Amino acid sequence: TPALEGSHGIVPAAPRAAAAIGHRVEAPSSPDAPTAPNTRMSRPAGATPVPARGAPSDTRSAASAPDGLDAYRRARELAELGQWSEAEQWLGRAIEQSPLLGEAHYLHALLLLEAGRGDVALTAARRCTYASPSYVAGHLLLAQLYRRDGDPRRAANALNYARTLLERCAPDEAIPDTGGATARQLLTWMETDHNTPVVQQQTGKSVAMQVKAGLR
Repeated sequence: TPALEGSHGIVPAAPRAAAAIGHRVEAPSSPDAPTAPNTRMSRPAGATPVPARGAPSDTRSAASAPDGLDAYRRARELAELGQWSEAEQWLGRAIEQSPLLGEAHYLHALLLLEAGRGDVALTAARRCTYASPSYVAGHLLLAQLYRRDGDPRRAANALNYARTLLERCAPDEAIPDTGGATARQLLTWMETDHNTPVVQQQTGKSVAMQVKAGLR
């Protein structure tokens, strides 16, 4: 998967998938990401608080372990091998066992997006940020999907939420599922290239390699 290269950092791109993904995710009970002015956003009802500075950025609910996490890891392995149908089946199992496992919803959103099902991908990305409010990559993906959907206000809200999370991380902390980008790099990108899409796609690379790059 290609990355969006700016003058101050790299923002990860989504993978491309050749196979259609059949698993659908219904809309969460709390529909949209919360809104707030400037760079601060309120949390969804019942959501995990934004972590303190220096805290891990990929915290999970106890409800996410262990069975759902194991199924997610298997789905991720299969996705890296380009076995999309099998990966989708394991993702369905992971989500059924652990509905609050944000990483599973995130991977599902990526696969749906690359299968050309952007509307369902948006729902999966919203579920990701609802299940794991501190999962930065989910908010970055959600921002791009809202932008693709012609909703700049919600796109800005998602970016603002991601900014709030990043400001509470150690500057050199590598943010999960962003291709190795640090909190400092992502914040710099958001300040300088905030009008550029977060997620970009590019043809010409093998499906498996693109997914593998997007999942690092």
